[in-house]
Amino acid sequence: MAKDPERLLARFARWWFRRRIVKALALNKRRREARADGLSLSQFRNRIQIEWRARDVHPWDRDLPQSRVTEMFAQRCLDNTGAALERLFGNLPEIEFIDFTVIDPKSSAPILRGSADRSEANMAKDASPGMKLKKLGAKYRLSNWRFEPLS
Repeated sequence: MAKDPERLLARFARWWFRRRIVKALALNKRRREARADGLSLSQFRNRIQIEWRARDVHPWDRDLPQSRVTEMFAQRCLDNTGAALERLFGNLPEIEFIDFTVIDPKSSAPILRGSADRSEANMAKDASPGMKLKKLGAKYRLSNWRFEPLS
């Protein structure tokens, strides 16, 4: 039941956003032109480009063996990326695409990159974090739980 108000709010946000675009394309209102026609909207897709730095392992986990720390970092990075995308789509209902890049906290190199579509994100909710990101088209390379930088 809690999802219905959220869906209604998301639909309203998309409608309001579209309305503002249509209003901006209706050139005649602002310029006081005699013509009643403006530019007509045929399609729009709203996209955001975002980049963030991955969280390093917690300081109290740094004393663990290096292989375990590396694995924890990779798992947390995949979990956090999936959660961030889910929250971004939830908090920004007018956004349909998110182009994202995750940066390694130590080397500042991109380690995970992709473009997520809202409809695909909704369908991939039940998958594991790594598989969910792969379904969304994310690109990353893991070798022995170590991220390799993307070019």
